[in-house]
This record gives sequence, C-alpha cells and structure tokens, in this order.
Amino acid sequence: EKLPAEALSNEWVSTTKKQRDNLRNEFINRIEAIDKGSLILDVVEKRARLCNDEEEQECLPKFYDPLLNGPYRGTIKKGYLYSIRNDSTTSTR
Repeated sequence: EKLPAEALSNEWVSTTKKQRDNLRNEFINRIEAIDKGSLILDVVEKRARLCNDEEEQECLPKFYDPLLNGPYRGTIKKGYLYSIRNDSTTSTR
C-alpha cells in the first residue's frame, strides 16, 4: 500500500509529465504549421486584453493591463511606494 505522500508525489510527477508532453506537442504543431507556410500571426499565441469594445479600439495600455503578464507588465519601484507612504503619514498628522 502506498503512503499518502508517495501517492501525491506520483500524481504530481504524472501531471508534470502530461503538461510537458502537451507543451512539446503544441510547440511541434506550431513549428509544423510555420513550415507548411502558415502566417506567423496565425501560429503565435494570442493574449486576452482588457478592452471596452469588441474591436479593441479602446484597450488599456499593455503596461496597466491586468490580463497580461511577462515583459508587457511593468513593475512598481519599492522606493516609490515607500515615498507615498511617508507622504501620506506626514500629511495626516
């Protein structure tokens, strides 16, 4: 009989292998589509964006869009937050 920790470990390994295989298959399918002459734009992953209309005429800038991740998103500097906190504490006294 398997211990609960071992069963969880085996399940995690199995899930990870499935995810790896799915990513590998997706990558191979994209390469094959490009080799067959498909446009790059049809093969590249499309990302969801936060927009007011379906035609994407009025969308949030990529920097502020909460649905994007990675290099599109900006980071807030820690010093900037600290200076705001100091300003608010000194102005309330």
